[in-house]
Amino acid sequence: MGVAAKTIQVDNKSVSRQEFEEAFLKLMECTRIIDQKVSRKADEAAGALASKQQKRLQALQLSFDQLKIQRAQ
Repeated sequence: MGVAAKTIQVDNKSVSRQEFEEAFLKLMECTRIIDQKVSRKADEAAGALASKQQKRLQALQLSFDQLKIQRAQ
């Protein structure tokens, strides 16, 4: 099996150090914002799951307490 050869095209355009740094800073800012959004969504999902589990535990505790009362009678 052979590997297909890829043609590499060289572009002679270049950017100044300042242009590169500005573009890099913009990219870093976008990355930071995306990271914040993902973290917020993960926190919200974890909070919702914890709340749901807490409600289930409370319902189970109530059922357990009611069963104990019924058996005691």
